[in-house]
Amino acid sequence: MIYKSKAPAATQAVSEAELGVDEELVSLTIDGTRHDVKQRRVVLGRSRDCDIQVNDSNVSRRHAELRQEGNSYWIVDLGSTNGMEVNGRRVKRAKLNDGDKITLGSTDVTFALEHE
Repeated sequence: MIYKSKAPAATQAVSEAELGVDEELVSLTIDGTRHDVKQRRVVLGRSRDCDIQVNDSNVSRRHAELRQEGNSYWIVDLGSTNGMEVNGRRVKRAKLNDGDKITLGSTDVTFALEHE
């Protein structure tokens, strides 16, 4: 006997507002310039190929990546030469909270997470 699974029931997508979930606005501020983050992964570094360029000779070409994993945001060092700090602690990977200060080379980056 051969059993065939039934087709899944049709679903309808709902907006965040209909679910009662606030939309998040994520940004990185570098040297007074705010960069709004709209992607799940954003690469920071000196290279023109990076999503956000950091003009600092102490920053690697591809220095770090901001990642959204579920409801959390993480900063991950991509094997940079000079490493990375979050709130003064040297780290390879760190979960970020609103207002955290990330140091890449000699450049400070401020992470902001706002709810509408």
